[in-house]
Amino acid sequence: MTDDPIPHERLTFSQRYGLVPAPTVLSYKDISRELWVDLFNTLQRICSEVIRKEDLAEEIWMHFHHEPISDYPYDSWGHALSIGQLVNYTRESLDREGRTCSARVYDLIEFVYSTIFFMDRNRQSLQQNVNEDFARNFASVKMIDGFVTPISDEEQAREIEMAMQGPLSEVNSQLHTALELLADRDQPNYRDSIKNSVSAVESLCKHIVGDRKATLEDALKKMEATAIPIHPALKDAFRKFYAYAGDVARHGLMGSDNLDVEDARHMLVTCSAFINYLVVKADKAGIQL
Repeated sequence: MTDDPIPHERLTFSQRYGLVPAPTVLSYKDISRELWVDLFNTLQRICSEVIRKEDLAEEIWMHFHHEPISDYPYDSWGHALSIGQLVNYTRESLDREGRTCSARVYDLIEFVYSTIFFMDRNRQSLQQNVNEDFARNFASVKMIDGFVTPISDEEQAREIEMAMQGPLSEVNSQLHTALELLADRDQPNYRDSIKNSVSAVESLCKHIVGDRKATLEDALKKMEATAIPIHPALKDAFRKFYAYAGDVARHGLMGSDNLDVEDARHMLVTCSAFINYLVVKADKAGIQL
């Protein structure tokens, strides 16, 4: 839980007038019972819309539960469990294992999102509905590009999503890796997440100035020749920002153990915003990316 207040307009009548306790904002590590149930309801509904339901059910059984296919469960009528029944079976089995397994629902969401049996419309529907569940339950996480990420601010999430849909696959891939490393709940790698966020900016700047060997600092100096005007103060600020990030990423400034989710999140959001800014500037200058 966090100490952040819930906006008054999002409280129910009984919560506003103190008839029942007001909800609290969940930290990115917390899952309330209400959120747990909502997410499984969403999973059950969206998975039931997949065309290859039987294949998806077997995929969950074999590669999420890591159980032999010969042990696939049947109902009391002797029929193999449907995908909806299997999701409910998963909820009940995780429920029996207690609170230590609560985050496994996030693992299941990411797992089904990534399977070949989910089409783009299934992925879009799952991500949209999961994010609505997060918002409804005041969770400090958001699903971005298939990863449940410790980012709850709408504007920050939009900057990241926009940057990852840019014209350069190399930049998109580096941002995707930064997001994946940040979102890893078992072994988050904040140092390498920061490194990939900054590398994404560097890759974009190399394309803009047409010099694949340039560093970010070199590329920023050459930017004026490409008809992209960047205010000297902004350019200087990002050079210093890059120097700091480079020290952290390459040399472990402050020690890698001291890096936290806030550091990696800040770098990913800031680098995404700068990438979006440069893409727009390049387009206006007639530079083909």
